[in-house]
Amino acid sequence: MLQLILAGLLASATESRAWDVTFGGNARVAEEYNTNIFLTARPHDYAWGQGIDGGWDLLVAGERWGTRLNADFANRWYVPDNNLDYFNQLFSSKNYFLTERSRFGLDARYHLDTALASVDDVTQNLGFVARRVPRTVRVLSPSWLYTLTEKTQMTLGYTYQDTVYEQKDTAQNFPDSVAHIGSLGLTHQWNDRLQLTSSASYTDYSLTSSDQSVKLTNIRVPTVFGLVCCFPGIITQPGITSSIRTASLMAGLDYQFTDTFDLALSAGGQYNETARPAYNIETVPLFQGAVIQSYDQAIEKTSSSTLSEIVAAKASKRFENSDLSLAYDRTISPNIQGDLITYDNVFLNGTHRFTPHLSTRLSLTFSDRTFPISPGLANSSNRLFGAWSSINWQLAENWLLSGSYQFYYLDFYDLKVNNIANSHALYLNIQYLFDQQKL
Repeated sequence: MLQLILAGLLASATESRAWDVTFGGNARVAEEYNTNIFLTARPHDYAWGQGIDGGWDLLVAGERWGTRLNADFANRWYVPDNNLDYFNQLFSSKNYFLTERSRFGLDARYHLDTALASVDDVTQNLGFVARRVPRTVRVLSPSWLYTLTEKTQMTLGYTYQDTVYEQKDTAQNFPDSVAHIGSLGLTHQWNDRLQLTSSASYTDYSLTSSDQSVKLTNIRVPTVFGLVCCFPGIITQPGITSSIRTASLMAGLDYQFTDTFDLALSAGGQYNETARPAYNIETVPLFQGAVIQSYDQAIEKTSSSTLSEIVAAKASKRFENSDLSLAYDRTISPNIQGDLITYDNVFLNGTHRFTPHLSTRLSLTFSDRTFPISPGLANSSNRLFGAWSSINWQLAENWLLSGSYQFYYLDFYDLKVNNIANSHALYLNIQYLFDQQKL
């Protein structure tokens, strides 16, 4: 698909010969150490990882159009547990075409990677996953920006995304998902300092789990005498397809108090609708006879609808050599298991430039996540605090050295018990940036 997009743009540009091609790349050696890579309260080992990363970037641009192809590769080898090893391959394309009043865009992504946990990327909202999860992600996102007046713009967008988890685990089933996302946005520049914003979106998630079979040493089995005893056996759950649909409306403003201080605020509501079909869970004892027999447990069809408030706020302050921002947002989205999770997040980010070649960054994060324990029971929550600091030093024109420290503290609910987990991590990277070449 990406090749066809690029070929079409190149063909149209060839007619006028008014286009430029730029190619660049980078290579990086990485070291990392993590005391608790899965952020678990259970017994665990440290993880020491080494890796070689790299990527390339191709930009083709004409007078009114442009396309950008990007590829990134990340490799990690870990000790003492090499089951943590991964090789991520990330491909993306960004394309645009301009007319007098419109901007047409088409973005695409194709990722072969591993999802570890939501602490890797808060935008993924995966929940906490105590192992590597290989997956394939495909995204196609066309958009249209139209200038209605000198001060008003409208944006229409659609995103298709499907995620396939290539390895299924009998103890933890990660459903594949397909998402269709439509959005509409309006912005109006009221004056030099005030911009009004509004947006609407609709999302249709479809989550499909595979058949799941778990062998347990101690399951509760009723006998013909009415007694419930514990025996080894196998529990089988069929694959099902559930759905989550959300619709949201938001309105807000962006206000520039001074040339160095901005405030953005938006709020609204989101309607959530979930549905899961009925299915049977089959329990088969390993020792069957006249007294002990297999049996099925019927799980009824469930559906629910809720209305939730959503908020996003951000304040930014710029100094001569520093930048500071404070943000808060409340979102509702499905996690990797298909449960709707409410996220209350606070972010504090600061950067400082000591010299043109030496800079540092500090980030603090607090997240309160509310989630359902099981149907019919009250919700529970976990709280995550994170701190991340880094220093970046440009050794030479093409060489960059960076080091960072990361800390996470998690208070979470697991098997009716509140647990506490924390992790400390160190990262060291040496990166070489190849000179961009005009082709």
